[in-house]
Amino acid sequence: MLFVLSVLINIFSAWKWAGQYGIEAPLAALVLGLFIGNLVKIPVWFDAALRTELYVKTGIVLMGATLPFTMVVKAGPVAFLQATIIAVATFLIIYFTATKWLGLDKRFAATLGAGGSICGVSAAIAMGSSIKTKKEHVSITISLVVIYAIVFIFLLSFLI
Repeated sequence: MLFVLSVLINIFSAWKWAGQYGIEAPLAALVLGLFIGNLVKIPVWFDAALRTELYVKTGIVLMGATLPFTMVVKAGPVAFLQATIIAVATFLIIYFTATKWLGLDKRFAATLGAGGSICGVSAAIAMGSSIKTKKEHVSITISLVVIYAIVFIFLLSFLI
């Protein structure tokens, strides 16, 4: 049933009328999901298919798997090493600052570190669910990552 709905959403978003108004598949899926989730009683047998955590984790893995390795090869081993060092150093600085100086929970600190160093919201969601941190900690991390990104989009644009 979920597959049929996703195919119908893709067909709808490929329609010329939807293209004129910028209604892409993710937006159509979001609207349909909000409509169904709030106005229709979902059967118990279908409820398990709608648990989004599996889809988010699978999407993160697939997104990482589609990384064009030719870009990594073209960038060279030095660029790859630099990116690795920056990601690891950023994670460790955030983690140790959160645990040692701010006294936060280690799981919360790891979620903050992943969100701040790896790839933002998706890393925070994946890390939070894999280490079984509190849902509030994941929500706080997502909020901080988004607020930080928005502030720096405008701040760096202004400074540049």
